[in-house]
Amino acid sequence: MNYMDCESTIAAIVEAMLPRFSNENIGLHMKLEFRFNNNYKYLINHLCLCLLFIRPSNYTKVFSRMPTEIESLNPIHNEMILQSDHDSCWRLDGLRQIFQITSEGCSQMNPYKPFMYSNPSISFSLFNGNPSYYQIEPFELTVKNRYEKVPVEINLVKKLSVKEASEFLGE
Repeated sequence: MNYMDCESTIAAIVEAMLPRFSNENIGLHMKLEFRFNNNYKYLINHLCLCLLFIRPSNYTKVFSRMPTEIESLNPIHNEMILQSDHDSCWRLDGLRQIFQITSEGCSQMNPYKPFMYSNPSISFSLFNGNPSYYQIEPFELTVKNRYEKVPVEINLVKKLSVKEASEFLGE
């Protein structure tokens, strides 16, 4: 899917799976895979972006990290950067990185006509447990985390089944 479809799809999934005023110890984790294929040079480039959504109030916190390589995620703790903490603008601020990664990846494939010959695609697999609920240890945000994009350590205690997550969500 393209980046615009991806952003609206992710927003819809977050709204459906993680209601506002959810328990602060639960988060929704997604791993996006970006692929860029230049048919003329036979180059393929892969990038990965991990997103974590937390909605303990009317505001949605969006955290992100970019692993150095595509990995099968069994996270225990992650240094993640807070991208957004808004009531409705989280879709714009928190998901802006998707377009940035797409444009950078396309430029690497062809710096002169980046979107013309790079064939970008973004995917995540619902069948491989993506998105997933995680129990999260409490953490604190500082002014530096909020405004200077200093990473915050977020400990993901364990991956939750839908049944376990529904207990956290109060359903």
